[in-house]
Amino acid sequence: MSIVLRPYQQEALDIVKEIKPGERALIVLPTATGKTIVFAALASQVKSRVLIVVPSTELREQSIDKLKLVDSTLDIGSVQASLDEVNSKIVVSTRQSLTHFKSTRIERMLSNGEFEYVIFDECLVGDTLICMKDGSFNF
Repeated sequence: MSIVLRPYQQEALDIVKEIKPGERALIVLPTATGKTIVFAALASQVKSRVLIVVPSTELREQSIDKLKLVDSTLDIGSVQASLDEVNSKIVVSTRQSLTHFKSTRIERMLSNGEFEYVIFDECLVGDTLICMKDGSFNF
């Protein structure tokens, strides 16, 4: 990793890494304290896939920039409008691109392997649940 986490960021990362499969967690940090860096560090350290869901184009681009800052060699895909890189190790997508009723993106993402972590950035602005047709991906 090319950046050093601040102590409170490292503490947040350590807590998330202790979560057991199937458990859910919420990281709450004040504005401008580096939440995106925390989840970028997490995504760079895990061996399996990570899905990052954001509410806007700006946050999708910011997330990708932070991921590259943490590790420029990461396999990062973008999902929004005509961007359809669903087979990457780390996928950054806007919420709307996953929840449109005609979208098959979640199914196609999962056909490339399950996600170890699903991260919702700015989770308080979302008003739509993301779930598979069979209910197996229910948040």
